[in-house]
Amino acid sequence: MLDTGIDVPEVVNLVFMKPVQSPIKLQQMIGRGTRVQAACCNLTLLPNFEKKDFLIIDFWENNFSRDAREVVDQSTPVLVTIFNTRLKLLETWLKDQKDPDCKQVIADLREQIQQIPTDSFTIRKHMPEIEEAWTDAFWDYLIPSKIEFLKLKVAPHL
Repeated sequence: MLDTGIDVPEVVNLVFMKPVQSPIKLQQMIGRGTRVQAACCNLTLLPNFEKKDFLIIDFWENNFSRDAREVVDQSTPVLVTIFNTRLKLLETWLKDQKDPDCKQVIADLREQIQQIPTDSFTIRKHMPEIEEAWTDAFWDYLIPSKIEFLKLKVAPHL
């Protein structure tokens, strides 16, 4: 990923494999391809030993015409949306937690939680406040405050 702190003037192809929410970061990434040939140290890396232009391949329909100063609405990641939707569904079964459909939603939620990379620096930092979500005892009987905890404390880490 060539965004900040990278200077490779020989870059001639930029491939966007994810949406870039920050207009400033998007401009920085595009800037990696705009370096002129005079800045290049290794002409053998260039097509025909020259840099005339560069190509942007965008798989996510990023908005390249957006002003870098423009503020972008932050969207909720898909996994968090799915998790929160399951939590809303679970709320409808709080009085009947033995229902097979309720048990399936709980299993799906727990499976999502298992996907959180507990060995990552960010998660390790927050683990003391969220680790109970990994315990069987937490899931034995659910109450509204536990669902709120999952929504506010655990979901953002998905």
